[in-house]
Amino acid sequence: MSSPGAADDVIAEMRALVERFPVPDPRWHLYVPAVRDVRRDLVVALDALATLPDAQAELLRYVDGVAVSPPADAGGPMLAAARARLRDLPTPVGHHPYVDEILVTLEASEAALAALASAEGEAAFAASVSPAISGAAEGE
Repeated sequence: MSSPGAADDVIAEMRALVERFPVPDPRWHLYVPAVRDVRRDLVVALDALATLPDAQAELLRYVDGVAVSPPADAGGPMLAAARARLRDLPTPVGHHPYVDEILVTLEASEAALAALASAEGEAAFAASVSPAISGAAEGE
């Protein structure tokens, strides 16, 4: 998957996953704040990835199954915190109505955050946080 534009295609598909990622009703779902945080982290990671060719190359390695995930604390404190939020979010099992959409989006998030951590993307991740939070306040 190293053709020109491949990273742009992967990032675009990940953005589509974010749009389809179901955020449950807080009246009946215990983990809504965590789900929103993980969703926001993926948006931030994708914005950061769009600016970092080295991280894009690493993302493609994850997609191809040849990258090794960095240690949990790699990349800097903000990336480590985002990766911890993702790890700590319980994943649905069984007959959950959106399990397929959720699991693939969580896998995409894991790949995006790991790619940034592997390519020293902490600064780009941090720089992308404010716009993503503003966007979340407007429409999430």
